[in-house]
Amino acid sequence: MADREMAQDLAAFAAFLREQYDLPVSNWIGKPGWDETETAQIARALEILIIEPFADSKSRGLRDELGLRVDWQLSDLKISQPDWETSWQYALLADMDNASKAAAGGMMTPSDPRQFLLRIRYGQGIFGAFAAHMAEFFCERGPIPAPDELPQRLLKVPGLGSASGSFLAGLALMIEKLGFKAFCAYCEDRC
Repeated sequence: MADREMAQDLAAFAAFLREQYDLPVSNWIGKPGWDETETAQIARALEILIIEPFADSKSRGLRDELGLRVDWQLSDLKISQPDWETSWQYALLADMDNASKAAAGGMMTPSDPRQFLLRIRYGQGIFGAFAAHMAEFFCERGPIPAPDELPQRLLKVPGLGSASGSFLAGLALMIEKLGFKAFCAYCEDRC
């Protein structure tokens, strides 16, 4: 059952990539290694999955430097709505906020992902904050995991336990293609 679910999750992520880039997933899976563009494309796709509930999308005339045909912008109106409070994205951002407060030695108060979004929007950005979260809770938490240990290690990262399967499949694909050390170095560079 788990292999079947993983295949479905990867298929959903592949469909998302096709929707965003008009490219088959083989553009990423079929390559033995990724260059900066492929890595940035997957990172941007993961970021889009995080911001979907509180962002607006608009088709663009020309593709951007990564090949995206859709422009995603955070929406203050959507951020303020209660609709996304039950989403995995809300839980992930709350956990990221709490972790950033703890790392900064700040007072632990209940997280407000809306305020956290406003802080990171103009600072390190959504993926930068996520990369810092991964660096702290995934990369610095013990030895390099064996491939079969990767799913369990990912689910121990605060906020990822409730993440969508397609998001986790994309994240696992990125880690697998880059390798654990290179993925962690990529996260460190983005913090």
